[in-house]
Amino acid sequence: LRKGLYKYQLTQYTWTVVTICIVVFQTQAVFQLIYVGLFWFVLPSCLVICNDIMAYYCGQFLGKKIIRRQFLELSPNKTWEGFLGSAVFTCIFAFWFSGKLCAYEFMTCPPDDITFVITRLSCTPAKMYQRQQLKTMLEVVLRPGIVEAIPGMAALANVELCSVQLHAICLGLFASFVAPFGGFLSSAIKRAYGIKDFASLIPGHGGMMDRFDCQFVMFLCTYVHYRTFCKAPVTLEAVFSAAMLLSLDEQKELSRRLQSRLALTGT
Repeated sequence: LRKGLYKYQLTQYTWTVVTICIVVFQTQAVFQLIYVGLFWFVLPSCLVICNDIMAYYCGQFLGKKIIRRQFLELSPNKTWEGFLGSAVFTCIFAFWFSGKLCAYEFMTCPPDDITFVITRLSCTPAKMYQRQQLKTMLEVVLRPGIVEAIPGMAALANVELCSVQLHAICLGLFASFVAPFGGFLSSAIKRAYGIKDFASLIPGHGGMMDRFDCQFVMFLCTYVHYRTFCKAPVTLEAVFSAAMLLSLDEQKELSRRLQSRLALTGT
Protein backbone atom coordinates (compact mmCIF):
# COMPACT_ATOMS: atom_id res chain seq x y z
CA LEU A 1 0.00 0.00 0.00
CA ARG A 2 1.17 3.52 -0.83
CA LYS A 3 0.16 6.63 0.99
CA GLY A 4 -2.33 8.67 -1.01
CA LEU A 5 -3.35 5.67 -3.15
CA TYR A 6 -5.27 3.66 -0.55
CA LYS A 7 -8.68 4.18 -2.16
CA TYR A 8 -7.42 3.36 -5.65
CA GLN A 9 -5.53 0.26 -4.52
CA LEU A 10 -8.45 -1.09 -2.47
CA THR A 11 -10.79 -0.49 -5.42
CA GLN A 12 -8.49 -2.46 -7.73
CA TYR A 13 -8.13 -5.22 -5.16
CA THR A 14 -11.90 -5.48 -4.75
CA TRP A 15 -12.44 -5.68 -8.51
CA THR A 16 -9.81 -8.40 -8.73
CA VAL A 17 -11.47 -10.50 -6.01
CA VAL A 18 -14.93 -10.05 -7.55
CA THR A 19 -13.64 -10.98 -11.01
CA ILE A 20 -11.96 -14.12 -9.66
CA CYS A 21 -15.16 -15.14 -7.86
CA ILE A 22 -17.26 -14.61 -10.98
CA VAL A 23 -14.88 -16.33 -13.38
CA VAL A 24 -13.58 -19.21 -11.25
CA PHE A 25 -16.45 -20.19 -8.97
CA GLN A 26 -19.21 -19.62 -11.50
CA THR A 27 -17.35 -21.45 -14.26
CA GLN A 28 -16.78 -24.40 -11.95
CA ALA A 29 -20.49 -24.48 -11.09
CA VAL A 30 -21.43 -24.39 -14.78
CA PHE A 31 -19.13 -27.28 -15.65
CA GLN A 32 -20.45 -29.31 -12.72
CA LEU A 33 -23.99 -28.77 -14.01
CA ILE A 34 -23.06 -29.79 -17.56
CA TYR A 35 -21.49 -33.00 -16.28
CA VAL A 36 -24.78 -34.06 -14.66
CA GLY A 37 -26.71 -33.32 -17.85
CA LEU A 38 -27.29 -30.50 -20.32
CA PHE A 39 -30.77 -30.17 -18.81
CA TRP A 40 -29.29 -28.23 -15.87
CA PHE A 41 -27.46 -25.86 -18.20
CA VAL A 42 -30.13 -25.22 -20.84
CA LEU A 43 -33.08 -24.80 -18.45
CA PRO A 44 -31.69 -22.02 -16.20
CA SER A 45 -30.28 -20.17 -19.22
CA CYS A 46 -33.68 -20.19 -20.93
CA LEU A 47 -35.49 -19.19 -17.74
CA VAL A 48 -33.42 -16.01 -17.44
CA ILE A 49 -34.00 -15.23 -21.13
CA CYS A 50 -37.75 -15.86 -20.79
CA ASN A 51 -37.95 -13.68 -17.68
CA ASP A 52 -36.09 -10.85 -19.41
CA ILE A 53 -38.35 -10.97 -22.48
CA MET A 54 -41.61 -11.23 -20.53
CA ALA A 55 -40.57 -8.43 -18.17
CA TYR A 56 -40.20 -6.19 -21.23
CA TYR A 57 -43.57 -7.08 -22.75
CA CYS A 58 -45.48 -7.03 -19.45
CA GLY A 59 -43.91 -3.65 -18.71
CA GLN A 60 -44.81 -2.33 -22.14
CA PHE A 61 -48.47 -3.41 -22.02
CA LEU A 62 -49.24 -3.03 -18.30
CA GLY A 63 -46.48 -0.78 -16.97
CA LYS A 64 -47.72 1.69 -14.29
CA LYS A 65 -51.37 0.95 -15.12
CA ILE A 66 -51.98 -1.18 -12.03
CA ILE A 67 -49.19 -0.16 -9.63
CA ARG A 68 -48.07 3.44 -10.07
CA ARG A 69 -45.35 3.29 -7.46
CA GLN A 70 -41.82 3.40 -8.86
CA PHE A 71 -40.16 0.00 -8.90
CA LEU A 72 -36.45 0.85 -8.76
CA GLU A 73 -34.79 4.23 -8.84
CA LEU A 74 -31.66 2.78 -10.46
CA SER A 75 -33.74 1.54 -13.42
CA PRO A 76 -36.65 3.96 -13.89
CA ASN A 77 -37.95 2.09 -16.97
CA LYS A 78 -38.62 -1.09 -14.96
CA THR A 79 -42.09 -1.47 -13.48
CA TRP A 80 -43.84 -3.63 -10.88
CA GLU A 81 -46.12 -5.03 -13.57
CA GLY A 82 -43.13 -6.17 -15.60
CA PHE A 83 -41.42 -7.66 -12.55
CA LEU A 84 -44.45 -9.60 -11.27
CA GLY A 85 -45.95 -10.44 -14.67
CA SER A 86 -42.71 -11.93 -15.90
CA ALA A 87 -42.60 -14.17 -12.80
CA VAL A 88 -45.95 -15.74 -13.71
CA PHE A 89 -44.95 -16.41 -17.31
CA THR A 90 -41.49 -17.68 -16.30
CA CYS A 91 -42.96 -20.28 -13.93
CA ILE A 92 -45.40 -21.46 -16.60
CA PHE A 93 -42.57 -21.69 -19.12
CA ALA A 94 -40.37 -23.53 -16.59
CA PHE A 95 -43.03 -26.20 -16.03
CA TRP A 96 -43.70 -26.70 -19.75
CA PHE A 97 -40.14 -26.47 -21.07
CA SER A 98 -38.65 -28.79 -18.44
CA GLY A 99 -41.23 -31.42 -19.39
CA LYS A 100 -40.18 -31.14 -23.02
CA LEU A 101 -36.47 -31.44 -22.19
CA CYS A 102 -37.07 -34.66 -20.26
CA ALA A 103 -38.00 -36.40 -23.51
CA TYR A 104 -34.47 -36.09 -24.91
CA GLU A 105 -31.70 -38.36 -23.67
CA PHE A 106 -28.94 -35.97 -24.74
CA MET A 107 -30.40 -33.48 -22.24
CA THR A 108 -30.74 -35.80 -19.25
CA CYS A 109 -27.79 -38.18 -19.70
CA PRO A 110 -24.47 -37.18 -18.10
CA PRO A 111 -21.77 -36.82 -20.78
CA ASP A 112 -18.57 -38.85 -20.62
CA ASP A 113 -16.54 -35.78 -21.49
CA ILE A 114 -17.03 -32.23 -22.75
CA THR A 115 -15.69 -31.96 -26.30
CA PHE A 116 -16.54 -30.26 -29.58
CA VAL A 117 -17.33 -33.67 -31.11
CA ILE A 118 -21.06 -34.38 -31.36
CA THR A 119 -21.80 -37.86 -30.01
CA ARG A 120 -25.00 -39.68 -29.19
CA LEU A 121 -25.74 -40.05 -25.48
CA SER A 122 -27.71 -43.01 -24.23
CA CYS A 123 -28.61 -43.97 -20.67
CA THR A 124 -31.45 -44.92 -18.40
CA PRO A 125 -32.95 -41.57 -17.33
CA ALA A 126 -32.97 -40.86 -13.61
CA LYS A 127 -36.29 -41.24 -11.84
CA MET A 128 -36.86 -37.48 -11.65
CA TYR A 129 -36.91 -37.32 -15.48
CA GLN A 130 -39.55 -40.08 -15.74
CA ARG A 131 -43.27 -39.40 -15.62
CA GLN A 132 -45.14 -40.56 -12.54
CA GLN A 133 -48.40 -39.80 -10.84
CA LEU A 134 -48.65 -36.66 -8.74
CA LYS A 135 -50.15 -38.76 -5.95
CA THR A 136 -47.02 -40.92 -5.78
CA MET A 137 -44.68 -37.93 -5.59
CA LEU A 138 -46.68 -36.20 -2.85
CA GLU A 139 -46.90 -39.35 -0.74
CA VAL A 140 -43.12 -39.84 -0.96
CA VAL A 141 -42.41 -36.24 0.08
CA LEU A 142 -45.19 -35.85 2.65
CA ARG A 143 -46.99 -38.96 3.91
CA PRO A 144 -49.25 -41.73 2.54
CA GLY A 145 -52.88 -40.72 2.21
CA ILE A 146 -52.14 -36.99 2.05
CA VAL A 147 -53.83 -36.61 -1.34
CA GLU A 148 -57.16 -37.98 -0.10
CA ALA A 149 -56.97 -35.75 2.97
CA ILE A 150 -56.72 -32.53 0.93
CA PRO A 151 -60.08 -31.37 -0.51
CA GLY A 152 -60.04 -31.15 -4.30
CA MET A 153 -56.70 -32.96 -4.70
CA ALA A 154 -58.26 -36.30 -5.62
CA ALA A 155 -59.04 -35.01 -9.12
CA LEU A 156 -55.35 -34.26 -9.67
CA ALA A 157 -54.05 -37.47 -8.10
CA ASN A 158 -53.70 -39.30 -11.42
CA VAL A 159 -52.02 -36.45 -13.29
CA GLU A 160 -48.65 -37.60 -14.61
CA LEU A 161 -45.61 -35.37 -14.65
CA CYS A 162 -41.88 -35.47 -13.99
CA SER A 163 -40.75 -34.51 -10.51
CA VAL A 164 -38.06 -32.35 -12.09
CA GLN A 165 -40.86 -30.09 -13.37
CA LEU A 166 -41.58 -29.11 -9.77
CA HIS A 167 -37.91 -28.30 -9.30
CA ALA A 168 -38.09 -26.24 -12.50
CA ILE A 169 -40.88 -24.12 -10.98
CA CYS A 170 -38.60 -23.40 -8.00
CA LEU A 171 -35.85 -22.32 -10.40
CA GLY A 172 -38.42 -20.21 -12.25
CA LEU A 173 -39.24 -18.38 -9.04
CA PHE A 174 -35.56 -17.75 -8.41
CA ALA A 175 -35.05 -16.55 -11.98
CA SER A 176 -37.93 -14.12 -11.42
CA PHE A 177 -37.29 -12.75 -7.94
CA VAL A 178 -33.56 -13.11 -7.24
CA ALA A 179 -31.58 -13.42 -10.49
CA PRO A 180 -32.78 -10.01 -11.79
CA PHE A 181 -30.92 -8.37 -8.93
CA GLY A 182 -27.73 -9.36 -10.70
CA GLY A 183 -28.85 -6.95 -13.40
CA PHE A 184 -29.81 -4.34 -10.82
CA LEU A 185 -26.34 -4.61 -9.30
CA SER A 186 -24.83 -4.09 -12.76
CA SER A 187 -27.03 -1.03 -13.20
CA ALA A 188 -25.79 0.33 -9.88
CA ILE A 189 -22.16 -0.22 -10.90
CA LYS A 190 -22.70 1.52 -14.23
CA ARG A 191 -24.53 4.38 -12.53
CA ALA A 192 -21.69 4.75 -9.99
CA TYR A 193 -19.07 4.97 -12.74
CA GLY A 194 -21.17 7.08 -15.10
CA ILE A 195 -21.33 4.59 -17.99
CA LYS A 196 -24.30 3.31 -19.98
CA ASP A 197 -22.99 -0.10 -21.02
CA PHE A 198 -20.06 -2.28 -20.02
CA ALA A 199 -18.98 -2.53 -23.68
CA SER A 200 -20.28 -1.98 -27.21
CA LEU A 201 -20.12 -5.52 -28.62
CA ILE A 202 -23.87 -5.65 -29.25
CA PRO A 203 -25.25 -2.27 -30.42
CA GLY A 204 -28.02 -1.16 -28.11
CA HIS A 205 -27.40 -4.00 -25.65
CA GLY A 206 -23.86 -3.40 -24.41
CA GLY A 207 -21.18 -6.04 -23.99
CA MET A 208 -21.20 -9.66 -22.89
CA MET A 209 -21.42 -8.69 -19.21
CA ASP A 210 -24.69 -6.89 -19.91
CA ARG A 211 -26.11 -10.16 -21.25
CA PHE A 212 -24.78 -12.44 -18.51
CA ASP A 213 -25.21 -10.38 -15.34
CA CYS A 214 -28.31 -12.39 -14.32
CA GLN A 215 -26.96 -15.70 -15.64
CA PHE A 216 -24.11 -15.70 -13.13
CA VAL A 217 -26.51 -15.53 -10.20
CA MET A 218 -28.85 -18.09 -11.79
CA PHE A 219 -26.20 -20.74 -12.36
CA LEU A 220 -24.97 -20.49 -8.79
CA CYS A 221 -28.53 -20.98 -7.52
CA THR A 222 -29.09 -23.92 -9.87
CA TYR A 223 -25.89 -25.58 -8.69
CA VAL A 224 -26.84 -25.20 -5.02
CA HIS A 225 -30.41 -26.37 -5.71
CA TYR A 226 -29.25 -29.47 -7.58
CA ARG A 227 -26.66 -30.41 -4.95
CA THR A 228 -29.18 -29.91 -2.13
CA PHE A 229 -32.45 -31.32 -3.50
CA CYS A 230 -31.83 -33.25 -6.73
CA LYS A 231 -28.53 -35.08 -6.50
CA ALA A 232 -29.36 -38.77 -6.35
CA PRO A 233 -27.27 -41.47 -4.69
CA VAL A 234 -24.38 -42.86 -6.74
CA THR A 235 -25.60 -44.29 -10.03
CA LEU A 236 -23.92 -46.58 -12.55
CA GLU A 237 -23.98 -43.85 -15.21
CA ALA A 238 -22.30 -41.36 -12.87
CA VAL A 239 -19.62 -43.85 -11.84
CA PHE A 240 -18.93 -44.77 -15.46
CA SER A 241 -18.69 -41.11 -16.49
CA ALA A 242 -16.23 -40.46 -13.66
CA ALA A 243 -14.20 -43.54 -14.63
CA MET A 244 -13.87 -42.26 -18.20
CA LEU A 245 -12.03 -39.21 -16.86
CA LEU A 246 -9.29 -41.41 -15.36
CA SER A 247 -6.09 -42.22 -17.19
CA LEU A 248 -5.66 -45.63 -18.81
CA ASP A 249 -3.49 -46.88 -15.95
CA GLU A 250 -6.00 -45.66 -13.38
CA GLN A 251 -8.83 -47.39 -15.26
CA LYS A 252 -6.86 -50.65 -15.23
CA GLU A 253 -6.25 -50.29 -11.50
CA LEU A 254 -9.97 -49.65 -10.94
CA SER A 255 -10.83 -52.75 -12.97
CA ARG A 256 -8.34 -54.84 -10.98
CA ARG A 257 -9.82 -53.67 -7.66
CA LEU A 258 -13.37 -54.37 -8.80
CA GLN A 259 -12.40 -57.87 -9.90
CA SER A 260 -10.71 -58.46 -6.54
CA ARG A 261 -13.80 -57.24 -4.73
CA LEU A 262 -16.08 -59.50 -6.77
CA ALA A 263 -13.76 -62.46 -6.13
CA LEU A 264 -14.01 -61.87 -2.37
CA THR A 265 -17.81 -61.84 -2.51
CA GLY A 266 -17.83 -65.04 -4.56
CA THR A 267 -19.60 -63.44 -7.51
